[in-house]
Amino acid sequence: QVDRNGVQQQVSSYITAGALNTSTLFNRTAAGVQLTQLVTDFGKTGSLVKSAKVSYRAAQQNADTVRASVILDVTEAFFQTLQTQITVQIAQKALDDRQTEVDRVTVLAKNKLKSELDVSFANVAFPQTQILLLQARNSLAASTAQLAYTIGLHAANPRQFDVQEGPQATEPPPPDLSALLDQASHSRPELERQRAVVDAEHSNVSAQRASSYPTLSLLGAAGNTFSGDAHLPDKYAAVGLNVSVPLFAGGRFRAQTAEARYRERTAQQQLQVLEDGVDRDVRVAWLNARAGFEALSASEKLRNYAAKALDLAQSRFALGINTIIELDTAQLNALDAEIQNVKARYEYKIDLARLSFQVGSL
Repeated sequence: QVDRNGVQQQVSSYITAGALNTSTLFNRTAAGVQLTQLVTDFGKTGSLVKSAKVSYRAAQQNADTVRASVILDVTEAFFQTLQTQITVQIAQKALDDRQTEVDRVTVLAKNKLKSELDVSFANVAFPQTQILLLQARNSLAASTAQLAYTIGLHAANPRQFDVQEGPQATEPPPPDLSALLDQASHSRPELERQRAVVDAEHSNVSAQRASSYPTLSLLGAAGNTFSGDAHLPDKYAAVGLNVSVPLFAGGRFRAQTAEARYRERTAQQQLQVLEDGVDRDVRVAWLNARAGFEALSASEKLRNYAAKALDLAQSRFALGINTIIELDTAQLNALDAEIQNVKARYEYKIDLARLSFQVGSL
């Protein structure tokens, strides 16, 4: 097509493939391609991409939190099972010793070396130890079921565990609380997850703010026409820039930006609450570990003193110096001290595991 100045004009913009035109103007058939590429939207897409990446990172941290919780549950169940298993062994040995003592006192009473009162007291102490053994076996069954549950075994197929612990020295808890607090601040996956959520909400604020900005797009078209009109070129090609400016949205952009800001503020406050909670949990776990270590030391001393008192009571009873009441009392004290020492030892190990969980090193 030629204008009045003799300049040829290309009219391919009216007949490109992919667009319709009025048949009274042009009768044509065309084949071609159209390309549209966003050049810039002034940060909106970039902010949305960053928000999505940070949200993915938050999901990964959530998986790490669940993993640490499972490890803690298995560790607690393992030590509880080990504690009850050793308690059953202690109670069984005490019951066997009581049975031996009942038989011995009965023989001595028949030979007029002991009174029937001694036999009665010996028979009273025997069922007391039986009750203790039954309670220990019940605790072992319960802890075994909990261990099976935590490691994912089906409850319909109960099994017995013969748990074993390798030789390990009992170490005191870490002395520096500030170092533990700093480690928890950088290692707890819950905190990392919430920080990622804050970053994602911050990027979302930037994206919503950029929604009211113009967008610049690159347009391109190329193809071939089959119009049969000698005045129209057979091939066409065009390229251009398209600027889109949002003018009227009824306040939608401002409302979305305000909502994003509130969500960011909420995420920041949740992060502060979570940081305070982690600080508290680490302090409590550290104090419990220290108290558990001191209780373990005290229980070991008590076990040694009770064992010495039992040896003395047995010697005095064999010599006829004291009564069977004093011997039974010494035996009960020694048995209780032994069980308390086992309980203190494994409760301290559980306290250490909980401290490791709280500082994010489990």
